[in-house]
Amino acid sequence: MYIAQVGTVVCSAIAMIPVVNVLAAIGGIIFLVISLIGMNIAGKEIAGCKTAFHFSIANLVGSIVAAMVTNGFLSAVISIVNDVLALFVIYYVCTSVAELLKQMGASDAAQFVTKTWNINLGCYIAMMVLTILARIPVLGMVFGLIVTILALVASVFYMLFLNKACQACGV
Repeated sequence: MYIAQVGTVVCSAIAMIPVVNVLAAIGGIIFLVISLIGMNIAGKEIAGCKTAFHFSIANLVGSIVAAMVTNGFLSAVISIVNDVLALFVIYYVCTSVAELLKQMGASDAAQFVTKTWNINLGCYIAMMVLTILARIPVLGMVFGLIVTILALVASVFYMLFLNKACQACGV
């Protein structure tokens, strides 16, 4: 899941470059599949990861619907629903892996989970509010940029958490 998160962050950054944004989208899909496989495998041992897997599937379906509905209030609602689903994924992965890390005696890595969760929660709440405010024509571009930055910050902290968890587990 760590490698998939790294790939997703890189693809998100590359997606801002007009010439290669299609390749970034393809890469994002590939890393999404890798993440789903990782969550499914982890879900066999960690119940929270199995729950996160189910929320990830729902988020994937929501993303497909969001790609079809690009304008208007419905688009904002779908975006917020997808953010909530993504937040559930992060919550279930973080809390269940934190429990595992505590059982293994890796308290430093487990404590980083709280920081990761709080930062992600704050970023996602701000992203949801800004998604609604981005519908205001004059402010849309500014808020859209802020949402992108918040999503990147949240992704990086989640990636760091997954890295610490992998190191603590010896993977």
